[in-house]
Amino acid sequence: MDASGSTLSKFLKTAIPIIIGTLIVGINNVADGIFISRWVGPTAMGAVTVVLPLQLLIAAIATMLSAGMAAAMSKLIGQTNLKQAGETAGHTIQFGIVFSIIFTVAGMFFLPEVLTAMSIEPVFYDFAVEYAKPILIASSVFFLLPILADFYRAEGKVQIMMMILLSSSLLNILFNFLFVTVLGWGVTGASYATIIAGLISSLIALAMYMRGKANTQILFSFNVFAWPAIMFLGFPTLVAQIGVAIQTFLVNTQFLQYGHENWVIAYGVIGRLSVFMILPVVAMLIAFQTLCGFSLGAKQYDEVKALIKVAFCTMTVFASGSTILVLFFPEALMRLFIEEEALIQYGVDFVHYCIWGLPLIGVGMLATGFYQANGQARMATFFSSLRVICLFVPLSLILPELLGLKGVFIAIVAADVIAAVLTIVIVQYQYKKYVSNSLDVAVVS
Repeated sequence: MDASGSTLSKFLKTAIPIIIGTLIVGINNVADGIFISRWVGPTAMGAVTVVLPLQLLIAAIATMLSAGMAAAMSKLIGQTNLKQAGETAGHTIQFGIVFSIIFTVAGMFFLPEVLTAMSIEPVFYDFAVEYAKPILIASSVFFLLPILADFYRAEGKVQIMMMILLSSSLLNILFNFLFVTVLGWGVTGASYATIIAGLISSLIALAMYMRGKANTQILFSFNVFAWPAIMFLGFPTLVAQIGVAIQTFLVNTQFLQYGHENWVIAYGVIGRLSVFMILPVVAMLIAFQTLCGFSLGAKQYDEVKALIKVAFCTMTVFASGSTILVLFFPEALMRLFIEEEALIQYGVDFVHYCIWGLPLIGVGMLATGFYQANGQARMATFFSSLRVICLFVPLSLILPELLGLKGVFIAIVAADVIAAVLTIVIVQYQYKKYVSNSLDVAVVS
């Protein structure tokens, strides 16, 4: 890792290619919603939204494995231990195969039971089956792709990582147009588009590895006792992703109980737009973790301090700008997906009620990212679970009982704000317990 230049310039040099890539990934996410809502219908969009927690569960476990692998590999590479880094990659792929088999079996034989357990409304059920079944059966693609992408990230080759993800996004848009718009395959076509795009991108990543684009050789040796260490390091990411799935499920359930199915459809649209805005912040987190992992491995603690400050300021500024954009143009953004005036108004109202916590999103992410990069999985897990598991879940169960639909909106904003304040207070308290050059804990200032 080049040690020259300021911390800000190194951070931006690493982050900008990832940000550009994630913006295109975000465009892909938006495009998916546009194809489904405009060419299949709002009900199909609602069906995809209610099965989203299932898709997020697959993504959560895959990200847990890839993030745990990347955290371990970055430190090992920083210590020039390439052999153990290669073994870590091999063990992660083996672990991913086990999980993919479980989801494939569930999709082939137990999908009705799964959807029944999720309390899918009859109006959404048929579309939900059409979309979810191919995704579950082909789940191996959704495990392999992030593992291969994060393999290159762990080596510091973020450009290659983003090329892999970009190819998946662009191919997904292309296949969505072909399958949904031209061939009229509906939500099944949308799921096929995602699967085939991910498969092709995974093959591209493997081809690049075979051509010697990686410095680390993936080493396969069957050792199940090595798997828990990868899962332990990636567990905070799993908790964060599971939290998104839980929040999505609870909000959908509460909207149907205290409101109307139109709230679910509007929530699905806003969810895709918010992902598009949050992804660049995630890109900055990826850049931070990559640089931080190398610096921690090399014991460059002053550089880690500077990285925390730079990443915190950059993430907060971007999140604040995104909030302003959405607040000023919610109707125009909704019209990208739907034309029904009633549904657009639901989306506008949702933005005005719920988006106020977005500028604070980087606080918890950064705390989680640092502790994960430093191998402190327990602290990382705490911060990754704070907003949703510790705060949103109880608030969303209590407030709607007292305030009805307004309670759902208040729970979303309150969880965002309280989690950010608690995170700042806790990490400041932790930092003061250590001497100035000790970076066993994160600094947020």
